[in-house]
Amino acid sequence: MQNVHSPALRSLLELANTLVKDCTQLATQNWDRELAKQSHAAFERLADLAANLDLEPIRMAALDLYVYLSAFEGHIPPEANELTEIRELALSLEHALGPYQAGEPEVIGAAEGEGTSEAPGIRASIGLLEIEPPLALLNMLTDYGVDLVRLATLEQVPKVIGADLPMAIIASTEQVAGLCRVLDGLAQRVPASANVVVVGVGRGQSDDRLHAMLSGCELYIDNLDEPNAILRVLELASPPHPPFRVLLVDDDEDTRVYLSVLLQQVGIEAKAIGDPAKAEETIAEFQPDLLLVDLFMPDTDGVTLTMRLRERAELLVLPIVFLSAEQSDQARMQAIRAGGDDYLTKPVRPRSLVAALRSRIQRARGVREQLAPVHATLGEIGRGRLRRGELLKAINQAALASTEGVRALFAVRIDQTDVLNQKLGQASAFELEQSIDLRLIDVLADEDAIALWQEFGFGVLVRRESPKALEAVAEKLCKAVAERPFKVQGKDTKLTVSVGMALPPNAPGAAAASVADGWISAAFTAVAIAHRNGGNGYDGVLEHGPGGISAERVMMIREAVKRSVNNTTVVVEFQPMLQLHGEHKGHYSLITKLRDHRAPLNGLTRDEYLQAARSAGTIAAIDRHALARAFAALEDLRASGRGARILVPGDMATYDRAQLQWIHALLSKNPALATGLLLDFDARVLIDRPALKGLLAALRSMKVASVLSDTHAELARIPWYLEMPVGVLRFPYAAINQLPADEVSVAIEPWKQAGRAVVIDGVDELVDVNRLWSLGVDYLQGDALAAASPRLEQELSDQRSADAARPAPPTEPGQA
Repeated sequence: MQNVHSPALRSLLELANTLVKDCTQLATQNWDRELAKQSHAAFERLADLAANLDLEPIRMAALDLYVYLSAFEGHIPPEANELTEIRELALSLEHALGPYQAGEPEVIGAAEGEGTSEAPGIRASIGLLEIEPPLALLNMLTDYGVDLVRLATLEQVPKVIGADLPMAIIASTEQVAGLCRVLDGLAQRVPASANVVVVGVGRGQSDDRLHAMLSGCELYIDNLDEPNAILRVLELASPPHPPFRVLLVDDDEDTRVYLSVLLQQVGIEAKAIGDPAKAEETIAEFQPDLLLVDLFMPDTDGVTLTMRLRERAELLVLPIVFLSAEQSDQARMQAIRAGGDDYLTKPVRPRSLVAALRSRIQRARGVREQLAPVHATLGEIGRGRLRRGELLKAINQAALASTEGVRALFAVRIDQTDVLNQKLGQASAFELEQSIDLRLIDVLADEDAIALWQEFGFGVLVRRESPKALEAVAEKLCKAVAERPFKVQGKDTKLTVSVGMALPPNAPGAAAASVADGWISAAFTAVAIAHRNGGNGYDGVLEHGPGGISAERVMMIREAVKRSVNNTTVVVEFQPMLQLHGEHKGHYSLITKLRDHRAPLNGLTRDEYLQAARSAGTIAAIDRHALARAFAALEDLRASGRGARILVPGDMATYDRAQLQWIHALLSKNPALATGLLLDFDARVLIDRPALKGLLAALRSMKVASVLSDTHAELARIPWYLEMPVGVLRFPYAAINQLPADEVSVAIEPWKQAGRAVVIDGVDELVDVNRLWSLGVDYLQGDALAAASPRLEQELSDQRSADAARPAPPTEPGQA
């Protein structure tokens, strides 16, 4: 970016214009030998300045005059034809200076894209003060139909302040203060000029932003070459829709009239009242975007009024700006603590007032859009290529909108993002993102919406007739990016994407913003999982999980299940069981979980991951890992002269010959371990598939005892269970607790008489121990009795504590 009127260029122009005048004087009056000598030396300096600024036409014109004047250093004056030549050379230098001289503002029309020197008759325009516009800026303004007004000096600014105001004027950091002074002066004559946004552009210095903001600019941009720079200017400077509405509360009539007129002239709808007691009523009628309040008023001052308004929930986000002649820090702090958003001292400059109101209102409108519930029909939801903000609004609307088919949010992430961010600058990265965007667009339908919402990351709102059709779209997106290489720094580079798919959360009664946040979070979780699984693929849940499990947790379960084949995610814990009756001491329940990086101590429970592991074909590997850990624990205990029995969960539905052969091979090395092993199976599977009774018989032949866990406590099935080769029944306490004690006792009596044991798990209160003891239960399990631990050996002291907590049997009559 070239700063046209930098200090060096100003010096050059001043010297050159002086020399043009001197040469004109030499050519039209009596020859001045001393002036000619001074000019000759000065042209050499001018040529050097032009060379340093890379202004070749000026350098050549200066050298021509330097060489020509060197012939007249003697006492012989030039002849008439030579004076004419000097005049012509001076005109050539003046012509070379032309593009850099201050004159009328130059307008580059958006439609024609060509410069003109006529005064602007502008539809919508942006001024550029003493800055050479980069090509990207010109192209962007053309796309948006905005004219560019090139201002060579500050003196040209008043020429564009008239009926057709520029929306904004962009200036270098060092020019911001001067530009603001000019605009402040013009505001006295043309109040509407207070609406012109001042934009500061950096010079590459670390303090540029701070300097520009303190000088009065409303927006700072590091570099006009940034892809989104002009969009930020247009968003800030474009007329708001609907127009801003300000309610002025001030007891001084002159102030009310002056500020009302000023605000209306800059396009702000203003209403003024002198009685603060009427503020709440007027707010309800006028629905202002902002309140402008005098700090000191009779009866009710601004602080009291603000504190009263802030007690109302619907007015918490209404910006309140104070006006006061009081300039003390104490008054300012009192106003802000009462709930004010800003504090302006009288007399306030028009530009400062408008800038403060504009920034506060825009921020408040953004907050209200996020907080307000959205009631949108499908036709209102954005589609096609959108800006990030537009896509987020569309997601808000779609979160609660009813529609046919299945709507999903895709998060699309380039797998090589980290490498690309290290290699590419802003401009190159933006160009590559646009190339990727074009390939993604080719896959999508007209009604789909897409936006770049992160560096090399896209959000896509898609609707199809079924989850399968959505998966097909995700697959095509991956293929579209991977099928052909991209040019990155001149080299063919293969890129891939990960796609995360998410349904809107099922949250009846929740606000749209809350649902949308959860939806976006689920999509990001899904794309992270797809990337961790190798990339160039997709992941996500397109059907709501059973039992209220969120889509996000279902995705985490699926990821953990996929990785469980190498046992990196399988966690084994041992929970001691409290013995009430029975012959065998030292019972433990082995608990398997899958790691959850968000809750490392809790993990994903077997109830959560079982179905997913069955579908993925990894449940057998998980169960073998659990058995191997149980065998290792039993071997360690036997080696130290101790014994124990461990209940290990197994999935009867997936047990096959290979699984049985694996168990047989382990027991063949140490048959004595069989007596310490109990395999715990879901009774429901056996009920649905009675033929699996043969599996229990095969295990009994290997001297391995089996346990049936009846999660529904169907006591009427106990006679049927008695026909199975099973030694232990297991019920959850929550189910048993719902039944009369006598009914439970009668039902389990035949089972107990057959010498078989009963285990109750999920006991969370010590007060329940006596009741269960009286029912004849053999073993209890629960966190209230003993917590699970990663090491079985560490539970020995817990077991002793549990034994101490076990109630003593009631004494018989006549016994001590």
